[in-house]
Amino acid sequence: MEKEHNTKKPFIILLITAAVILLFGLKGCGDILHAETISVASEKFSQDDISQAVRTVKADFFCNYNDCTLLTIRYAGDSRQSDSSVNRQWGGDENITILISFSTGKASSQQGFQPDMTYENWSVIMVREKGANWRIVNSGLG
Repeated sequence: MEKEHNTKKPFIILLITAAVILLFGLKGCGDILHAETISVASEKFSQDDISQAVRTVKADFFCNYNDCTLLTIRYAGDSRQSDSSVNRQWGGDENITILISFSTGKASSQQGFQPDMTYENWSVIMVREKGANWRIVNSGLG
């Protein structure tokens, strides 16, 4: 019985430590909880392709847009996807652009954003090899 108690103690300490790190580590993350996903039809990509791209952008926003709130996210449309120079420059077979709108907080100035502003139509450009996962290669206004 004593041996079982001793093996549980390090596990409990590890669990508590992980919870504390997670709690404090998430403090400065981007808020994606209430983002509106706007559906845009495509003849080039399946809904699954677009959904995967949206999930990739949300994950990146959550991790890298500290003190920002994602407001809307949508596929930019088929007309924005035909630039083969993007594929050559960034090394992919396909590219997709996702547009996001987000607001910034006071601490977002550390990332180069103006505090307390709303950015509309922020482009997130991604590439992938046919059938692989999307990867973000560039983002910004325009």
